[in-house]
Amino acid sequence: MITKFVLWIFPAIFGVVSVYYARQGRGKIPVKMMVTGSVVLLVAAYAVYNGLGVSLYLAGICFALAASMVGDFFLSSGDETFIHGLIGFFFAHTGYLAAFLAVGAFNLMSLVIVSLALLLYLVLFLKPNIDDSILFWAVCGYTAITALVIAAAFGTGQPLLVGGAVLIALSDCIIAWNKFIRPVKYDELLILSTYYVAQICIGIGSWILLL
Repeated sequence: MITKFVLWIFPAIFGVVSVYYARQGRGKIPVKMMVTGSVVLLVAAYAVYNGLGVSLYLAGICFALAASMVGDFFLSSGDETFIHGLIGFFFAHTGYLAAFLAVGAFNLMSLVIVSLALLLYLVLFLKPNIDDSILFWAVCGYTAITALVIAAAFGTGQPLLVGGAVLIALSDCIIAWNKFIRPVKYDELLILSTYYVAQICIGIGSWILLL
């Protein structure tokens, strides 16, 4: 059984290659798509191989990963499509939320703590640096659903899903700081590494949950 998990080396390799290209100043969007795409394939193939059929959890995870690919494409295409990327990742979060709630419930303690932490980050750091009101409220909506996803992940009781949700939020916080406040040293390395590890955690956590 453990040997099956060796397959997760493929999205990890794609992730390393993607980070390398980003550090060289060459975005290579197709390579980024291969990381998330391989995670989708591994999750879906695992379900098919084990005859699990389509469940709300599986559909939600696959939808979330697919929407993440759309969001990643727009974020990688320049500042003028940032809002499009934000919308793509918002829909990705709705998929994660539906999936996690299909196998668990909100963890109220984590919801309160995470909501407070993200609210402070939003009000103290982001709000003074976002002049566009539409963009600010879009960020507010994205922040709210991020808190819900993390609380729902805690409710699943699966540590890898929790780790994945938290790492996605961390990646997003670095993106926001880098874009709205000041440039972050090694931004691509920090953003992509946390993002890819998050997706792999969610993928492996899904395998374990679907056993």
